Amino acid sequence: ADGRMVVFGGYSGKFLSDVWELAEAPAAAAEDGVAAADDGAAAAANASAVRLAWRRVETSGEAPCGRDGHSSVLAPDGATLLIHGGFDGSRQLSDTYALDTTSWGWRRVATSPAVGGSGEEAPPARCMHCAAWVGGEGGEDGCGGVVLFRGD
Repeated sequence: ADGRMVVFGGYSGKFLSDVWELAEAPAAAAEDGVAAADDGAAAAANASAVRLAWRRVETSGEAPCGRDGHSSVLAPDGATLLIHGGFDGSRQLSDTYALDTTSWGWRRVATSPAVGGSGEEAPPARCMHCAAWVGGEGGEDGCGGVVLFRGD
């Protein structure tokens, strides 16, 4: 929502639980990585280009275990990243966590029973699924929420 990307977890020889942010680089850091241009047009293009840089983020709170195949969705507040499910190397997961991207604090989310007459309390454990925020602001009186689709 504010021009950055946040990445949680994944797999790189082991199951990861790290958080990374890709955001516009400060001017000095951006200039360090740019070679001098030979002509004015290239120099102007370089000067106006947005330069992005990765940084590993230190988080606090009750963080999820390392996993891949999870879904993540940005809540309507534009600051809360919701993580659901995935695979931790031994089992599929059905937990949900929220990361406040302003304070970088994690919390486990207590979820309510499923609505719509499915008879299930919550979605079964899954990985490799999709999620999207649908509707309004969510919450008890809102008309929105996360929709999960398929998965293994």
